[in-house]
Amino acid sequence: MLSVEGEFDKQDDDIHLVTLCVTELNDREENENHFPIIYGIAVNIKTAEIYRASFQDRGPEEQLRAARALAGGPMISIYDAKTEQLRIGPYSWTPFPHVDFWLQQDDKQILEVRTYRLAKS
Repeated sequence: MLSVEGEFDKQDDDIHLVTLCVTELNDREENENHFPIIYGIAVNIKTAEIYRASFQDRGPEEQLRAARALAGGPMISIYDAKTEQLRIGPYSWTPFPHVDFWLQQDDKQILEVRTYRLAKS
């Protein structure tokens, strides 16, 4: 999990995180796939109103970031608060073993293998 607390430390503004709650209660199921009910919150700094954040765009290179996570790469922060820029730094890529085999499998098979491996570790 990306260290949210560390990202707050990089901000110039004084941010006090009062509550952070990540639970299975923020889960909905759609066609046997799990999704968060609320993806994020936002705060109107003038009125202190808290509301659901909406994200129309998933950001640059969504497929690239998803592939990185699928291949076991760690989560990284791509936003630099000081320069207010998104930055995807250099990275290395190793071949995905047996990619042809995995591309032929259906989602259910892949999820079963992943669940089995996680249970063993």
